[in-house]
Amino acid sequence: MIIVGYKSRPVLEKCLASIEKQTLQPDETIFVNNGCDNASVSLIRERFSFVTVLDPGRNLGFAGGCNIAMESVETGMVALLNPDTEAEPGWLEEIVKAADNHPDEIGAFASRVHWAGDPTFLQSTGDSYSVVGTSLPIGFGDDPALHLEPGFVFGPAGCAAAFRTHAIREAGLFDQDFFAYYDDADLSFRLNLLGYKCLYVPGAIVRHLGQYEWKGRESRIERLSQRNMEWVYFRDMPLILIFAFLPEKLFFEAVSLLRFAAKGDLELFLSAKIGALINAPKILRRRKKIQSERRISSMELLKRLDHRWIRSRLKYENALSIMR
Repeated sequence: MIIVGYKSRPVLEKCLASIEKQTLQPDETIFVNNGCDNASVSLIRERFSFVTVLDPGRNLGFAGGCNIAMESVETGMVALLNPDTEAEPGWLEEIVKAADNHPDEIGAFASRVHWAGDPTFLQSTGDSYSVVGTSLPIGFGDDPALHLEPGFVFGPAGCAAAFRTHAIREAGLFDQDFFAYYDDADLSFRLNLLGYKCLYVPGAIVRHLGQYEWKGRESRIERLSQRNMEWVYFRDMPLILIFAFLPEKLFFEAVSLLRFAAKGDLELFLSAKIGALINAPKILRRRKKIQSERRISSMELLKRLDHRWIRSRLKYENALSIMR
């Protein structure tokens, strides 16, 4: 079990208490102390002695924090929880049971995530990835009763995910260049390209506060998201699919530009996209490696992508307005 924290003391206690109550205890729980958060470390030492603290000495971001913890993992599965989550007592047991009952081609497992502010509000049953490069939570705002059966999704929500260790290592772990945001979408994409699937496990329930870490950092987070979504798309998407959906991609980017301009955030949007473009040589080198290792066809990948991205976006934003 890995938890990557950054100034997470206000929410961490509930998360660790929920791990302590798991019906199936993890072999090891690792807390990565990004940003030298002494308050979180003090809490762990006083209250949760079963937790191992890794202190990299600086903020490595979500991706780097996960990777440094995974270097020492020796178990067949690795689970990730955000510090602002609370896992139901049977969460880990349900994940492990699903892994035992399914073949190795299932490399990732998605949880049923509810909003901690209103447990009846469904946040995610996994993440989708669209033909224009957007990643959205599946089932956001839906009646939870509609999502009681397991099924395949593109990838797990990063706040509560589990992976077979051999699969995530074969994919190359998280890419630390992302720092945070869309790094989980990138990893899910690379797992899909290797032929792995992600299984949604409806009995693995987690409550997620969400966006506590956004306060005061909204611009930086939005900038990272807008930059990183282009990195994922142009590194991981097969060339034939880029050309096939180029008109839709250009339409999406034009609408996004207008929306950011209307909010007074045009500079943020443009600087993020320029930031992505500046790294083009590195993206191309990484792309060559990723595509050379691909084990599924473009047509098989196409079946796993969200084609109805406009509908998905409108549905998400409507549910988000209700949540707020």
